[in-house]
Amino acid sequence: RIPPNLEYYGCGALQLLFYLLFGIFTLWVLTKGAMWTYAAIDNIAELYARIFVFLVASFVGFSALPIAAKWLLVGRWKQEVLPIWSLRYFRFWVVKMLIRSAPAAAFVGSPIYNVYLRLLGARVGRNVVIESRIIPVCTDLISFGDNAVIRKEAVLTGYKAQSNRIHTGTVRIGDGAYVGVASVLDIDTVMEDATQLGHASSLQSGQRAFEGKRYHGSPAEETQANFCGIDPKDCTPGRRTLYSAVQLTGVFAIYMPLFVMTLYYLYSQLVGQLNDIEFNLGAPGAGLVSLTIPVLLASAVLFFGALLVGLLIIGLVPRLLMLFLARDKTYVLYGVHYAIYRAIVLLSNSPAYNLLFGDS
Repeated sequence: RIPPNLEYYGCGALQLLFYLLFGIFTLWVLTKGAMWTYAAIDNIAELYARIFVFLVASFVGFSALPIAAKWLLVGRWKQEVLPIWSLRYFRFWVVKMLIRSAPAAAFVGSPIYNVYLRLLGARVGRNVVIESRIIPVCTDLISFGDNAVIRKEAVLTGYKAQSNRIHTGTVRIGDGAYVGVASVLDIDTVMEDATQLGHASSLQSGQRAFEGKRYHGSPAEETQANFCGIDPKDCTPGRRTLYSAVQLTGVFAIYMPLFVMTLYYLYSQLVGQLNDIEFNLGAPGAGLVSLTIPVLLASAVLFFGALLVGLLIIGLVPRLLMLFLARDKTYVLYGVHYAIYRAIVLLSNSPAYNLLFGDS
């Protein structure tokens, strides 16, 4: 099926309109929030409290928005075929974009992310670990059994595009199953209990991994290799809950408030200097002209200085943190050692520096 021009360009116009409206709404929320919090700039305690309230409200609101949109626009995902560029496809696309833009999606690898997927309709068992940042879309068609492990960059979205159509289908992962790094599970695939799929491998549509078997390759074939040969550890619900609470506390009560308060302080200093210059010269706009070059120089120093400091941090901090981890030792998830490991992962492989240095 070749879609007519009216559908093709009409869908593009609707997508552009959605981007504009969602961008304007997001900007409006951020502007109102900034004005409300900045009103307490002279009272540090009140400023901190307002920033905390606004951050929590924004997290809850922008995480609830895609959940509500999914249930209102789609309901429960079903196995079906959608013509690309149709109105049904536009609804699919809107839900996909909102799901992947939610702040809760930033907590991949955490129990918080599992709760987010459950609210979207996915069946997520106990003690499931999902490290992939590729967010599932057709969540009602995807299920994770107890103790399943999904490694980073694994793809299991619950849909595929083929011949100008979107095909949705089920992906079922059994208890204790393991999906390797950068592996792909197409729609209508099953991994039974205690199965393994190796790294950079794929189960293609209609394939089934039988209980206790291990597979690799594309399409996957049975193998004797063990991709998950580490000692099992008991990760209690209390540990998961405590780790999630520490994560949320760190983001909303420490890191983000300090960052926003620093920005507000710098902004207030700049505004104060502008007002002083304009008052002394008696000319509106003179302060902005007078401070343009100093501000540009300061921003350049700050930018390039941050690049150098960041390079030192990437080179030194992961090596120091590695001193707290013993080689060939297995640590339980969601503890102090796991937090150290996560910090090493985040610091030692920066997309910004990879882009800056390329392959050199």
